Amino acid sequence: MDSYIAITLFGCFFVLVFIGVPISFSIGIATVASMLLMFPWDIAAITVSQRLAN
Repeated sequence: MDSYIAITLFGCFFVLVFIGVPISFSIGIATVASMLLMFPWDIAAITVSQRLAN
């Protein structure tokens, strides 16, 4: 399971950077995508919203 998360994280990041998305947005989108694989949707959404608020 952990290898899928790493592949998703780096794969999303490099694809987004390759198509011209800024690096900061690429990191954020790739992180959210990998979090959705690690946690159920409700826990991931709560965690992301708490991190954005702080």
